[in-house]
Amino acid sequence: FLVGRDAPIAFQPQARATHAQHTWDFFKPDHSVEYPTVDGKLSQVCYYQAIEDCYERYCAKMDKIAKAVDDEKGYDFDATTPDYWVFHSPYNKLVQKSYARLFLMDERRRHQKAKTTTLKEDWLTKPIQETYVDKELEKALKQLSSADYQQRLNDANAASVAVGNTYAASVFLGLASLIDRTSMSLTEGKTIVMFSYGSGSMATMYTFRIRSAAKNTQFS
Repeated sequence: FLVGRDAPIAFQPQARATHAQHTWDFFKPDHSVEYPTVDGKLSQVCYYQAIEDCYERYCAKMDKIAKAVDDEKGYDFDATTPDYWVFHSPYNKLVQKSYARLFLMDERRRHQKAKTTTLKEDWLTKPIQETYVDKELEKALKQLSSADYQQRLNDANAASVAVGNTYAASVFLGLASLIDRTSMSLTEGKTIVMFSYGSGSMATMYTFRIRSAAKNTQFS
C-alpha cells in the first residue's frame, strides 16, 4: 500500500528529521544466553534523546515549510498537530512516556518565545538531562498528554501491546495496527508521523499523508 504510483499512503520526503549517536546501550548477542546484553536505563535515555532531537529538528522543518507556503500565517507545529503518531515500540510504557515528553518539548519551546505555558518554570529551564528522572514531571506530562495519546497513538500501539517487542519491525507493525483499527477514519489529507529507532543509535521521524487513490484501493 506504500509502493506504487497510486498508493493511498504517500511518503512526504520534505517532512523528516534524523538523529544519530554512537552509544553502547544495546550490545551484540551473547551466545551463552538467550537475549542480547542491554543497559536498560541507558537505552531508555538514548530513546528519549533520539526522539527529542528528531522532534526539535522536525518541528523546525515543519514550521519552515509552513512559512514558505504562507509567510503571514502563524504556525507552530506541536504534538497534537498530526492526526496520528506511530512509534518504535519496545514496550508500551516507553511509548507513553516518550509521547508525553513531546509535550514538554512543546512547552519549553513556547517558554522560549515568552508564551504562556502550563508547566512549572523549573521544568522548562532545567537541563533536559535532569528531567529524565523527575517523577513529578513525568506524572504531570502523563496527565497533560493522556487524551491525545488515546486519540493519536493508542490504535497504533495496540498490536505491540498484544504481541510484545518485535524490534526492527515494531514501527511497521504499529502502522499496520493503526490501519487495521482506523481504516474508515483514514480519509484524504490525514497525516501520520512515524518515529523509527534503532539502538546504537539512530532514529528518523518522517511523514505519511493519506490520499485518494484513482483506483478503488481499500485498506485491508
